[in-house]
Amino acid sequence: MRTSTPEEHDRMNRTYYEKPNRPVFPPAVFEDPYLQDALARRDHEFVLDWACWFYEPDDPAYIKLVQTVFDRIVESGDFDVLYSTRHFGTLVFYLALNGNIPPLLNYFGARGRISDCANLVRLQKTLHPNWRFAINSGDTDLKIVTDFVKQNARYRDQLSDLNAFLRDGTVLPSVSRKAEPMTRTEHMPKHAIHSFMWLKTGLQTSVDASNVRSSSGPLGELSTEYEVQLERSEGEQTREKEVDIRREPRGRFWPPSKLRSSKPEE
Repeated sequence: MRTSTPEEHDRMNRTYYEKPNRPVFPPAVFEDPYLQDALARRDHEFVLDWACWFYEPDDPAYIKLVQTVFDRIVESGDFDVLYSTRHFGTLVFYLALNGNIPPLLNYFGARGRISDCANLVRLQKTLHPNWRFAINSGDTDLKIVTDFVKQNARYRDQLSDLNAFLRDGTVLPSVSRKAEPMTRTEHMPKHAIHSFMWLKTGLQTSVDASNVRSSSGPLGELSTEYEVQLERSEGEQTREKEVDIRREPRGRFWPPSKLRSSKPEE
């Protein structure tokens, strides 16, 4: 008899304590060439989510897989693939811990996000107190980033987009953006343009019976092409009934039938 290895222990746990989508052996997508195929399809989040479900946080295989995914993201410069996911913070910490923040600084700088650049420099200084880069409490975000660029001229090639923004304010679109956002209206229908501009300018604060039936309202010309009918909601009808009840007169001579003159009884 001998003590089981960590790999054997985890495999036995997966065997006798089954969970959905957690096979006994590691999925093939965790290793090349299937891993590279998944990353080529930009399925980074899928791979990392499955790894979090399959492995324990301190599993060496999990750490190796995450490092591989992060390193390939840095090589491609496509940080958008994990931005706004739960794995982006881990990626930022990984780069700052290993002193490899220039690629991410360039990503933030290309989009004009100076505050994120400054916070990234502050994070690396916190993780490496002996780092030869001084940050004073009163330094602004712009000063921190500018000082970093000046003191690290060896990263000039890696910080080309950040330098372009600091020099003339050049901002680049996201790498993974497949299409421009619909901010222009040349391809929008006419009634959609009117509704878009009506909401954007904020000339009207609410939609009511006075503007919903006119061409100046949010419907535009559709209000003249189609008959617009207003229906009261159940809540409005209930409120109107309550108002009518409150308006009913009360007093000693109510109801009116009591006020009618009657002949004296014989």
